[in-house]
Amino acid sequence: MALVVLALVLVACGGGEENWPGVTTTSDNDRLYISYKEQIVSLDAEKERLWTYDGDDKFFAPVVIRDGRLYVGDYEGRIHAIDQESGDRIWLYEPERDSFMGFEFGAVDRVLGSVALNDERLFFGDEHGVSALYIADLEDGATPELDWSFETGHSVWAQPLYLDQESEICPDLDIAPTLFVASLDQKVYALDPEEGTERWSTDMGGGLPGGLTLDCERSRLYVGTLNGEVIALDLDGEIVDRYETESWVWGKPVLFNDSMLYFADLEGWLYEVELVDEGFGEVNKRRLSEESLRASPLIVEDAAGDPVLVIGDKEGEVYALDLNEPNWISDRDVKVRWRKNIDNKALTDLVWLDGEEGQLVIIGGEEEDRLVVALRLEDGGDRAWSYKYGD
Repeated sequence: MALVVLALVLVACGGGEENWPGVTTTSDNDRLYISYKEQIVSLDAEKERLWTYDGDDKFFAPVVIRDGRLYVGDYEGRIHAIDQESGDRIWLYEPERDSFMGFEFGAVDRVLGSVALNDERLFFGDEHGVSALYIADLEDGATPELDWSFETGHSVWAQPLYLDQESEICPDLDIAPTLFVASLDQKVYALDPEEGTERWSTDMGGGLPGGLTLDCERSRLYVGTLNGEVIALDLDGEIVDRYETESWVWGKPVLFNDSMLYFADLEGWLYEVELVDEGFGEVNKRRLSEESLRASPLIVEDAAGDPVLVIGDKEGEVYALDLNEPNWISDRDVKVRWRKNIDNKALTDLVWLDGEEGQLVIIGGEEEDRLVVALRLEDGGDRAWSYKYGD
């Protein structure tokens, strides 16, 4: 029954006009990349355009940055490699399709999520599963080849998670090289990244539109489901604990200080969950909004070094809350730090830029004349600028 409901929801989502950009910042938070329709745009923190990459199909996935290159998939199932400084194309992978008299046949595998990489391969999800390109030792002008594909029971919208013992994410993790995949078919998969074969899969009981959150200290993964749960599982696929939410969880949970997990649901509830050896400890929650909180929260430090959580709802209200405020989440009488409306649905995962006058919170939505909005963290959420598609 859950899969039937999920299918109906996804058909409804796919048939509508609601689209939103992919937004990514550099590791030092001085540059923003916006993926939307036929363009990828590079902006600095003051909204100066550095370059534009023009494609001939639609981009909605956030780019991934590695070693001076951007990698991103499009609506035709292609993967683009772009020079980070110039915006020039380095290579373009195009999936093979049968054709007859100029007409192509076969599924169009849209890439909606970010790719993942290791030193040899690029991994990406699409409407049929996950695939790998072999990208090591490419000569100038060469195009990577498809290495393997693994079929899942439904689309993969989330970014795959690659881990090994030399991972920069968890350098002390004792694990064989593994690719973890969250799918809308309700399963988390662990795959051999070289062969594309399944090591294990675990049914989560609901579709998984958001990504997997890694807890290095406890060697666990956390994921939200469209069955109204957040689930903890170990790296062998065993479920450690599960927490029932008020509604579906779309965004990826956010780990803070290795001890707390923050996430939101589609009924406007925001959650703070303590992480303990047994799984989940004390839980606090607050109905922050009457509207959906679709995206993952952002946690960023203010000028004084204090943590601030920022999240937006589907009617464009953006909330900033001080994590150091006692009972900030469980007591509705504790006021938010600030609240602003961006005149657009807050749909993207939030990121931040280091502007000349302090941090800028970046939010994307569907209205093209204010596709991406920058709010000042320190100035009560005042708008610093907005980016119009095509400018």
